[in-house]
Amino acid sequence: MKKGLKVFGASAKGPAHIKNDMPNQDAWMAKQLSFGSTICVCDGLGSREHSDVGAKMACKSVIEALKIWVSNDQASVNTLLQLVHTIWNTKIQPLSKYDCATTCLFAVRFNNGRYIFAQLGDGLIVGRTCKGNIVQIEPKDEDFTNFTTGLGIARSLSEWRVEEYDNKDKLQVILLCTDGISEDILTENRKDYVQYVVTNYVPLSGIRRWHKMVKDLKNWPTESHSDDKTLAVMYEDNE
Repeated sequence: MKKGLKVFGASAKGPAHIKNDMPNQDAWMAKQLSFGSTICVCDGLGSREHSDVGAKMACKSVIEALKIWVSNDQASVNTLLQLVHTIWNTKIQPLSKYDCATTCLFAVRFNNGRYIFAQLGDGLIVGRTCKGNIVQIEPKDEDFTNFTTGLGIARSLSEWRVEEYDNKDKLQVILLCTDGISEDILTENRKDYVQYVVTNYVPLSGIRRWHKMVKDLKNWPTESHSDDKTLAVMYEDNE
């Protein structure tokens, strides 16, 4: 297997949306840029009419925001998040924020080894170091209600959860997934799921990997699962 950074992902429409002839309301994007690599996963709120558009535009907005943000090395991470909101609000026009509301999760790996993880709304970011330690980033508690936040909903940047790492712990693999996956993986089983991803997807070539991932997402083992499912992965093998 060729060493280096691998960035990949896949998404599958859930049974409920297949049955009702609705679009996949998840979206993901991976991009290698001059300053590093990023992955983004977004899940449009199912009750909103154009949430699929909102999710797609959110992924594009993260990429555009990063390109602007890195041009000023003094800019704070809050400035990056504000750029994401501003660009997204522009991209969804003439649709309304309400109709396009979406969660937004992204990870950035800079060329100097630094990482930024950011999450707005539900879903999961989970990583594993070379030593096997698990790092987890989850949405903030919303006072134990069923309320979820997202682009088009959030009233403050404080609703984002942000973590930064200088990679002294040598992160090896990072997974971003929507709640169609995260809600079915118990905390105690996340390490096993990360290992499954590393064992079954990382060694494969691009098209074979994508087919395997889509097949697994469509044949999700949880009984009566219905939601769309999206998984994006960043794997670094420099050992």
